[in-house]
Amino acid sequence: MKITERTIKFLGKTLCGDNGILPYKKGHELVEFFVEFGANDVYEEGFPSRWKYTEDKIREFNNSATLKQSFKIPHYA
Repeated sequence: MKITERTIKFLGKTLCGDNGILPYKKGHELVEFFVEFGANDVYEEGFPSRWKYTEDKIREFNNSATLKQSFKIPHYA
C-alpha cells in the first residue's frame, strides 16, 4: 500500500488527534502504537513533535504491508 504525501500529512494529524477525528494521543501513546507494528522507538527527552514523529513513521512504513496492516479496521457483523 503506497499513499501520497498529502495523505501522509492528513493521517499524521489524524493519528495524533490534532484534527479532532480521533482522540488526542500523547507522544508515548504514539510510540506504543507504532511499536505494535515493528517500530523500535523509545519515548524520551528530545523526542520530535507528535505530528512530525507520526508523519515520519507513516513515511517509513509507506508502500509496505505494515502500513496496510496498521490501518485495518475490524469487521463487525
